[in-house]
Amino acid sequence: MENSCFRKKGLIFGLVIIVFLIFSGTAFAEIDNIFVEDNANILTTEDKNYIKQINEEVFITLPGEPQYAVITLKSLKGFESIESYAEKKFKELGVGNKQLNNGFLFVISVEDREYRLETGYGVEEIITDSMKEDIVTSEATELLQDEKYGESVMMISKNIEQLVKMKYSDLDSAKEMVAAEKERQDKLMKMIFIIVIFFFIITALVAIIYILSIMFIRKKLTKSYLAKDLVGYIYIDKANTILGTAKGTSKVNLSESIAKKINRMPNKMKFLSNDYDLKNYIAQFLLIDSLIQYCKQFKKEAPYNVSVYLDSKHLDTLKSELIPISSTFDYPVTVNPYLSDVEMLIVGDYVEIVTEKHRQALKIASKNKKFIETVSQQYASEKEKQLGRIDYKLIIALMVYYFLKDRDLSDPELLSQLTINEASLEKAYKFAKKRKKEIDSDQRQKALNDLTNMSLGNYYMHTMIWSSYNDSSGGSSGGGSSFGGGSSGGGGFSGGW
Repeated sequence: MENSCFRKKGLIFGLVIIVFLIFSGTAFAEIDNIFVEDNANILTTEDKNYIKQINEEVFITLPGEPQYAVITLKSLKGFESIESYAEKKFKELGVGNKQLNNGFLFVISVEDREYRLETGYGVEEIITDSMKEDIVTSEATELLQDEKYGESVMMISKNIEQLVKMKYSDLDSAKEMVAAEKERQDKLMKMIFIIVIFFFIITALVAIIYILSIMFIRKKLTKSYLAKDLVGYIYIDKANTILGTAKGTSKVNLSESIAKKINRMPNKMKFLSNDYDLKNYIAQFLLIDSLIQYCKQFKKEAPYNVSVYLDSKHLDTLKSELIPISSTFDYPVTVNPYLSDVEMLIVGDYVEIVTEKHRQALKIASKNKKFIETVSQQYASEKEKQLGRIDYKLIIALMVYYFLKDRDLSDPELLSQLTINEASLEKAYKFAKKRKKEIDSDQRQKALNDLTNMSLGNYYMHTMIWSSYNDSSGGSSGGGSSFGGGSSGGGGFSGGW
């Protein structure tokens, strides 16, 4: 009986020892692998062992015994860039031979969606920036986009292994090939430099000609038509980030602003010689200035955005009434004649009429849009059962956009012009589904806001730019192998997915 119990205890103890040896063997293998730091936990034990074998079984047989290491990160928190992290880590580890500086370090940051291959001084001629597509192939990038990070890292590692083996199999030939590539790139850079210098000279000449042309036109304007220091308001209907101009009203020097407009005319010299046309053209700027000043001064009478009162479908009437009197102005004009009491009364009457028209247009627009929203919502509710609140609203807003694009929402006859049936609703729904997929999830609220706030003629004037809703964007130690103290040359390449 006692012998039986003893045998059972011995058997259990033996099993414990075996299990311990199995797991401790794996653990020791992990600790022994200095070539991998898998902080993001995306690599399997087999993956890590393969990277170790690249160094201890393959690269060790090559001239100079190059080394390759992999570091995975959850994020770059605390570091300015993946380049600065890779360079710092390369120096800390000393990847590669100290004398030959022939190390490779691949770093990937999952949350930042970035990677970096850092190379030592000695292998800058072996692995060049132009080889990026041979290492991080389109297939590897697709794996990253599909969040199969481990598979992608291993594909990249195997590509590096094959490329290094191929280059080192005939090192002299490889260096000659890379040297030839560098020579070609140097020639290309020289050519680009010459082109840039040539472009700079041409640009400078164009700029000088432009400035001289503006000065010439402005001199003629200030001599006979406008005081040199006369300022007024203009309306900018499109923002320009390059020039730093914002949409809306802007106070400018009128002679300078008009000179710039005339300079763009193909027949500007002929236009400048026509006194009648020139006076009428200048009068339009003066009239717009008086209208903007009225809207700014009498906000209660002009409650809407100034662009409403500058709409050509309304403004042409005011122009036909006031532009002809420009022939009676005392030139050169020192004060805007349209700011006189009589002309401002006419402007005030115009603003009152346009305000009422716009108020009625808003009512019609609201009615039209509400109808399209209702039928779109009814159709979408039958199709979509699982969507979240924002996605569901976005589908409806996109269906509305489909029907109203290139339409004037304030048109009283709009609904009679639209074809709304089962077939058109299905087309609108498919359009909405397709467009929703093109919008990043974190940009959908913004897209929904933009679509919801479109009103009146905006559907006709504004085309959605879908691309604006897309973003682009544990260590080990121990015995066995060791790094050789190599230094980073700052070479290699970076990328993202």
